[in-house]
Amino acid sequence: MNDNDKVSPQTFVFVVGGILTFIVIAVFLNNVSHATTTSFSIPDYSMWLHSGSFQVTVSASTLSNVSAWQVNLTWTHGDLNLTSFTYGSPWTGVISVNKINRSSATGTDSALIGFALNNGPTYSSTNPTTMFTAIFRILAWPSSSSFHITTSSDTVPRGLVTIPANADATEQSYNTTDGSWSNCLLRPGP
Repeated sequence: MNDNDKVSPQTFVFVVGGILTFIVIAVFLNNVSHATTTSFSIPDYSMWLHSGSFQVTVSASTLSNVSAWQVNLTWTHGDLNLTSFTYGSPWTGVISVNKINRSSATGTDSALIGFALNNGPTYSSTNPTTMFTAIFRILAWPSSSSFHITTSSDTVPRGLVTIPANADATEQSYNTTDGSWSNCLLRPGP
């Protein structure tokens, strides 16, 4: 090696600094490109029952580092009664805080269902994930109801909106797809 092949300290610092800057930008862009919007959804249900119960599944897709969530679910007053609910498999068997907070004493028009993982873990999935399954008792027939997942644009108190949250309790972006229920509205075929 001769003197012409040596790299000056300034050139070395410049090259290493450039490489480190490139790595930092690549990591940042990788994180930005993976920023996601959670999509909560409820399907449509059509049935022919004079009485009894049925299940409504609230699911989410593209969950990214979620440590807590709450869903405010509303339905038409008088046609249905929420009797119970169960969490989807990612939310069972872990150390957590979870509960249902009904905004109506009788459970006949809305429920705020929430879940929080304790001690810092998060959950991520790009597949559809069952958040919870609600069991409703039919109060009237024929009848119908919309199932609405409240959003921040709804006129509800701040704490009663749907929220997926990061480990630091900051809200994540989300969108919703509402569902519906109809019972005995269309006569079955012969």
